Amino acid sequence: MLTAKAGEFGYSKGRKYIDSFQYSFPKPQIMKKQIQRYFLGWVMICLCVFGLKAQTGNIIGINRNKELVRINLENANVSLMAPIKDLPSNARLHGLVFIPADTAFYTIMNPTSNPSLVKIWTNGWWKDIGPITFAGQPIQLCESITYDEASNRLLVSVSANGGIQWNDYASETLMEVSRSDGRCTRIASLKEGFLPDDFDRIAVFGTQLFGMDGRPDKNTTYIFPFILSEMSGEMYVGTKQNIPYFTMDDVMVIGQFLYFTHKETNALYYYDMLARKWSQVAPFKGDETLPGGVNITGMAYLPLPQV
Repeated sequence: MLTAKAGEFGYSKGRKYIDSFQYSFPKPQIMKKQIQRYFLGWVMICLCVFGLKAQTGNIIGINRNKELVRINLENANVSLMAPIKDLPSNARLHGLVFIPADTAFYTIMNPTSNPSLVKIWTNGWWKDIGPITFAGQPIQLCESITYDEASNRLLVSVSANGGIQWNDYASETLMEVSRSDGRCTRIASLKEGFLPDDFDRIAVFGTQLFGMDGRPDKNTTYIFPFILSEMSGEMYVGTKQNIPYFTMDDVMVIGQFLYFTHKETNALYYYDMLARKWSQVAPFKGDETLPGGVNITGMAYLPLPQV
């Protein structure tokens, strides 16, 4: 009897899942196909990693003072890029992605109370695209935002059946959000009641969508992958990796590294998705252009020509 390594995809009762255990394959030719698929996947990852080394760019963040800032990934030093002009005083911005074709950032405004999609240009001017809605109804909780370049889709994680007003703190559903009006289309949902069951944060890594579910009561953050093109319906999490609990105010993927912030230490961290190890880069440190402090709530990679 032959076995394949953990992390391959399988099916159970018509549901897609990633199994954290080994599979048994009675036929050598099936095993050969699995090995080829597994090897090709790692080759593509390596190409992605080495390709990124040749790129140049900037890491841009947003802070609680409603400013675009530059972040140095080597030492977490932060400097001002541009103030975000004339935002409402009570506005809270959370998460950040940059879409080169639009030459603009996207973020979520007020993620826990009538969230809306906001577009921000590199000079700090912004536009409220509109409330984030699904089936004609406003979404009340939208926790994370990411971009899938391959399909040109802007993705968000939301609660499709409640919000914190109803003591519902879980964003169990992945949706595509329109960059023109904020309307959402459902992609898939996590099966509730089976941990992890919450997309606290999401990030695209190649063909995979990584979800993160932080559980402070367990001092654990679950990190779990899905093949994005295969996501549909109601899904169970199989393969997952556990690290200590972090608030992960936002996450960003560069190569094999998942960078994230942690509110309690006001520091930058990374998780190596190949080595499966995490480490702190350094506490954020603002220069003289940021007298109001740092407090990063969103991060995005910005190609150098866009600066």
